[in-house]
Amino acid sequence: MWGRLAALLFLHVGSLVSASCPPLRPDNATDLSDTGTAKLLQSHQRCLNFSGRAVGALGNASVGDRVKELDLSDTGLGSLPQGFLGDATGLESLSLQGNNLKELPERLFNKTSKLKFLKLEKNLLRSVPVGDLVCLEKLTVDCSCDVVRSIDRYCKNCPSPIECQCHSRTGLFNATDFHAESCHGPSTGIYALAVIPVVALLAVIGLVYFLFQKKNSGTLAQNKRGSNSSDVARGQPRYISHAGPQGDAGRAGEGHADYANVFMEQPWDARAGQRGKSGPPSGPQGDQPIYANTQELYYNYGGAATAGPQGQDEEDLYIIPDK
Repeated sequence: MWGRLAALLFLHVGSLVSASCPPLRPDNATDLSDTGTAKLLQSHQRCLNFSGRAVGALGNASVGDRVKELDLSDTGLGSLPQGFLGDATGLESLSLQGNNLKELPERLFNKTSKLKFLKLEKNLLRSVPVGDLVCLEKLTVDCSCDVVRSIDRYCKNCPSPIECQCHSRTGLFNATDFHAESCHGPSTGIYALAVIPVVALLAVIGLVYFLFQKKNSGTLAQNKRGSNSSDVARGQPRYISHAGPQGDAGRAGEGHADYANVFMEQPWDARAGQRGKSGPPSGPQGDQPIYANTQELYYNYGGAATAGPQGQDEEDLYIIPDK
């Protein structure tokens, strides 16, 4: 009989120990203002469940070292104080799902060495600061690529097994699998569409540069030709180099051709005085006569015949004056 009573008592105590943390009621937590919530968080209670109750702003409130289970789900929280878990050295379970949290303090978990369960789904988080997190037994976040990406390496590198899950409208999924299947980068086609306009722009710039350089080269050549013409306009003598039929460059080694300066025309200044005309329309005028270089021809005016360019005798040329 005593054995049966002992067994029943053991089962009853076990059921109490395994029972979930009951939510706070108005009769045992009538004051849930900012001050009342801060006092409860620092109380000696091992289980605090504020689920579904509006707790207001937490201010500088922090969790005491006696609390092992804390449930703040669906309480409308928009932020957490910087040192909210600074004293929570005994905390084992934390539920923050169903709130409006956009970010978590960077060093939020630096004192929670005993934490095993963390629920963060149904918030507005973009990342989770996992740098100080010990290897949990279970972590739940939203199925958002930003959030899942921030915990992916943590979930893979923990020495002890960890159940990383993400929550969506269709249910719970393995967070690492969701990241591998749904959160890879843009496809190759998207990269190609981004690169093509850049390449086209560079090609247009290269073409414009090439045309600009070509135009500058043409202008430079015209300036050089204009400079030569201006030299003539300034009065430099003008000559015409004329080699005879046998006076090509290929025969330069056999001897030097004889040339004579043949008068072509008077400079503009002289002609202006003779003809009664003014000089050219523009540019300074020279005062040198204009000549042409032509191969010298030999004429025999009564003397012996001279040798031609080929070293052959030429017939004597006689000029008979008009009678």
